[in-house]
Amino acid sequence: MTLLFTINTDYYKFLGGINCEFEAINYNLHDLGYRAFRDGAQMAFTE
Repeated sequence: MTLLFTINTDYYKFLGGINCEFEAINYNLHDLGYRAFRDGAQMAFTE
């Protein structure tokens, strides 16, 4: 999963935003991506 992504602001707020309990941006962005994926978000990978 890439750490560079775009997300709709309302959906970002719905998911709860970034979890600041993690000390590194790598972990909280992955967490946000996993929550979106579990919610059924479509992910598109580019080259």
